[in-house]
Amino acid sequence: MFAQLPPGGRLGLHRDPYAGSPRCHLGLDTPNDAACRIVDDGESYAWRDGEAVMFDETCLRWAENRIGHDRVILFCDIDRPMKYRWAQHVNDTFGQLPMRAAASPNETGTALSGSTAHSSTCMRYAVPASG
Repeated sequence: MFAQLPPGGRLGLHRDPYAGSPRCHLGLDTPNDAACRIVDDGESYAWRDGEAVMFDETCLRWAENRIGHDRVILFCDIDRPMKYRWAQHVNDTFGQLPMRAAASPNETGTALSGSTAHSSTCMRYAVPASG
């Protein structure tokens, strides 16, 4: 989906409850400035046009846009490859149905779900688009 963060906009501290897929943001129309950023697990990333960032959606994060220009990104979740077809079906079903109702608290120090509690690091990759 496409996501806009207007000038002065802020997304509060949050995380998603299920590690069924890595999350990707691709900068489409951004201020290209450090004052328009996401802070994921304490690490800051400024959105840039044509650059993508991937991260673990279960880590605490927040975002802000302190510039007078909208931030527009393509926001998508990447399928986590599974070895067996039945496992892929379980992952897809589990990610779409019950997890929507099982949101974890968005506070530092709260317990994670069993699927995410064993992960000690969050992943982030900044990937410039080829052109």
